Amino acid sequence: MKTFLFPGQGSQRKRMGKDLFDRYPPLLTSAKDILGYDVATLCLEDPDQLLNETLYTQPALYIVNVLSYLDRSASEPAPDIVMGHSLGEYAALFAAGAFSFEAGLQLVYGLQPGEQHVELELADHADDPVCPDRRVEDLGHPLLGHVI
Repeated sequence: MKTFLFPGQGSQRKRMGKDLFDRYPPLLTSAKDILGYDVATLCLEDPDQLLNETLYTQPALYIVNVLSYLDRSASEPAPDIVMGHSLGEYAALFAAGAFSFEAGLQLVYGLQPGEQHVELELADHADDPVCPDRRVEDLGHPLLGHVI
């Protein structure tokens, strides 16, 4: 059984993602639109010493985790199980198909400093074991009620 475990805050380091950023320009453009800054510059150069600041660390880790997953998924079979430690839960949810790259980044970027997770529940689909619309409801988050 193949398992992917996505790391959480504390695993960040300068130059993380250096082999990934050039492979996914559309996602980096989306990230820049959401965040208002270039995450590749943050990760590769950290010119303002912000990479260890939670407000910047969490989106950067989410992005690098997702890009790593996409890169590995392009060349090998998908994992049977995805898990995340703390902030890594968001990349695991992306990998499981719970939401898009952009929706996950908006959730991560919306966290307040010190928060590491937002509780998510799958909507009640007891009569539908396949849950085809993958409706995700957020508990207490500004995106409450949105279908992601």
